[in-house]
Amino acid sequence: IQRVTRYPLLIEKVLKHTLANHPDYQSLKQALECARQLNERINKQISDQENSLRLDWLHLHLSFDIMYNEN
Repeated sequence: IQRVTRYPLLIEKVLKHTLANHPDYQSLKQALECARQLNERINKQISDQENSLRLDWLHLHLSFDIMYNEN
C-alpha cells in the first residue's frame, strides 16, 4: 500500500514538468485523478476495517463487563 499512496505524488511531479501541449499531458492528468480516487477508496477501506475491528473489540469487552457485573 505504501507504493500506491506515492503514485499521485510521482504523477504530480511528472505532470509539473510536462508541457500542457505535450501528447501525454491529458493522460497524466487522468492518471493523477485515477490514482487519487484509488487512494481515497483504499483509505476508506482501511478506515472501515479499523472501525470494524474496534467494534468487535468493544463488543467482546462490553459483553464481558456486563456478564462480570451481573455475577
